Amino acid sequence: MKQTLILMASLMLLGASSCASTRASASAAAQKATIVVNLGSFATPQKALDARTDVEWSVHEGPDTIICTEALAALELQQYLAKMNGSDISAFPIVDDDQKVSGPMILVGNPGSNKKVAALADKLGLEKKSSGPDQSYRILGSPEDNALVLAGADRTGTLYAAYRYLDLNGVRWFAPGEANEEVPQVKFEIKKMDLKEQPGYTTRGFYAWEDRGTPAFIEWMGRNRMNFWTVEQSDPTNCKMRGILLTAGQHALQTQFLNPNMTYPYYVPQFPASAGRPADPYKPGKYQGNLNDDDAISYSEVHPEWYGMRNGKRQFDFNTDWGTNICDSNDDAVHELMKNIVDALINTKWQYADSINMWMFDGADRWCRCDKCKALGSLTDRNFRIVYALQKELEKAKAEGRLKRDVMIGFLAYDELIEPPTKPLPADFDFQHMWATYFPILRCYVHRFDDPKCTELNREYFKQYQGWIGPDRKFTGPLFIGEYYNVSRFHHLPIVFDEIQRADIPYFYKTGARAFHYMHVPVANWGTRSLTQWQLSRMLWNPDIDVDALLNDYYTGRYGPAADQMRKVYASLRTALSNCHEVRMPMMDTLNAGKGNLFEHKHMQYVPNHPADGMNDGPAWPEMLAALKQARVEMDKAKTIQVPDRIKSRLAEDDALIVYAQNQMGLYDCAVRATMALEKGDKATAKQAYEESLPIQAALKADTKSSKYGSSHTNRPDGLQASRITGALARIEKAVK
Repeated sequence: MKQTLILMASLMLLGASSCASTRASASAAAQKATIVVNLGSFATPQKALDARTDVEWSVHEGPDTIICTEALAALELQQYLAKMNGSDISAFPIVDDDQKVSGPMILVGNPGSNKKVAALADKLGLEKKSSGPDQSYRILGSPEDNALVLAGADRTGTLYAAYRYLDLNGVRWFAPGEANEEVPQVKFEIKKMDLKEQPGYTTRGFYAWEDRGTPAFIEWMGRNRMNFWTVEQSDPTNCKMRGILLTAGQHALQTQFLNPNMTYPYYVPQFPASAGRPADPYKPGKYQGNLNDDDAISYSEVHPEWYGMRNGKRQFDFNTDWGTNICDSNDDAVHELMKNIVDALINTKWQYADSINMWMFDGADRWCRCDKCKALGSLTDRNFRIVYALQKELEKAKAEGRLKRDVMIGFLAYDELIEPPTKPLPADFDFQHMWATYFPILRCYVHRFDDPKCTELNREYFKQYQGWIGPDRKFTGPLFIGEYYNVSRFHHLPIVFDEIQRADIPYFYKTGARAFHYMHVPVANWGTRSLTQWQLSRMLWNPDIDVDALLNDYYTGRYGPAADQMRKVYASLRTALSNCHEVRMPMMDTLNAGKGNLFEHKHMQYVPNHPADGMNDGPAWPEMLAALKQARVEMDKAKTIQVPDRIKSRLAEDDALIVYAQNQMGLYDCAVRATMALEKGDKATAKQAYEESLPIQAALKADTKSSKYGSSHTNRPDGLQASRITGALARIEKAVK
């Protein structure tokens, strides 16, 4: 891990863990200090933030971008230092770096952005021009100069230096919202220190494609140094000033940019109404004419051969992110798609995108079956041709001056594309601006990713992953790990991933991954899931972090006097829900089908049977139910402990999600018992199990909160619909009447 910590003799890290569970009080003796930052032409730092929509964010380190982000750093410092000192913000005034300052100074910026930092650079040993990587920073405390310097290699690094300094003083943001922050009582002092840090994973965050991030969630991301989200977010400049990288695109790209029903944008001689449009740059196709006799001519009417073939016929079945992929051997079709995508990256909201996910429709049966396409090689080989075409179109736009920034291209190592390419890639393939996103969607969470004892699920993914990291790999660019801690079928269950993250995050880092996100993150109502997001943020920044100390920090900080009791709650939830893949995938599908083995995998048996060699061993169904019942017992004990109101609110949020999990698993148990009884012809027992489910169904129907706040794929209007076994329940009800 490329982090160094250089501490002078008198430095103490200001109680980073020990003071995290106390709040600032007005009794703290306030120590004043002036925060100095380059404000440029702005009168106040807030005015610099308010002007962010006018900033040219395509220039990562332009004067305006630096001023905006460093002004944010100054404001965040002012707010939290005042809270820590029990004072108002006037104790920490913010001034421009042109002003004369006496007394203690907090200097925000590096020698290139802050004049006062530049003046001290030689004395403090700061490089005049940073040689460090983006997002890295240096925190220097110099009592002799009465100065604390928070200097990033870039603007994001400076912001992170501010947050790291607050972190060293015990400030914690465990989840979005003020109720989830901890601000200790710490008197501000300038102590001698020299801290250098840089991130392990350079890209850290959450995959999303919808405008759903709340202001509190976006704040949480920045404060915890998470930097990957969606360009579809409203006010993308709020993300950009926090150093958050925005991504565009997903499976709907073809529907958006080469929809068969979209108007053909060029002049077609056979269709006079198209006169005045640009000349057609493509060779003539199998023109079909105006089939629907409207006043436009569509892509598919002019070029049906551009679209994928299945069963000997061209298909025009695009439906958002589903359909048949275009004919990828048709260079004209591929070029038009890429041209339209690049135009969007220049002329639409996607101008804020730092990366584009070049994803085709999912599934092997979605690819064109024409002879020319089949001759191109494996589906992964064909996908690389598509990605390469986008690379060339981006390069062309940059050469022409139409595109003024680098845009990373992400492509899938997933499902039908999870095997690595078999053919050499073009000599000019731009590996440094590409990443392969490895998505092990059906993985097990009982076992770590590389556990050789998980042969039923993880081992196959592990073998495929070796092809992407091995010495004979064709793609040598960066790897992006795409996890599923809230996979759509989990529907917000409070699963505990602490031990999985402890093992997997360092493993992926050591094998070359430098980017990591997970899909369907909730943006509110985290409850016990706060640990997943918070631990993730810390371990992605430093994969070698002391996890035991990290977990202790979490429990003592988030729960105070209830810390030890809540450890027991989490331990029970881990046993109860770590095997949820088995519940929410094969078991759920079998229940709805009304036939098949409900316990087909060794991972989860109806009767406990733990093999001596531990192969494919996981909690059995009754053990999972018993652990969830124990979680309820431990949670009830936790609620009796005297804690401050803010911790009471956290416990209440935890408690509600545990109730949700109890109802979900209880409903499944009723359906399992009823189904098994019906298979034996025992209608009476099945009826009893179904009747037991009725109050649970009612409770889940009334729960309209627990199944919210994630993506549209994982959200449901209520808990009953989130169970996804209403079909099975209807079948059982009919059978027991």
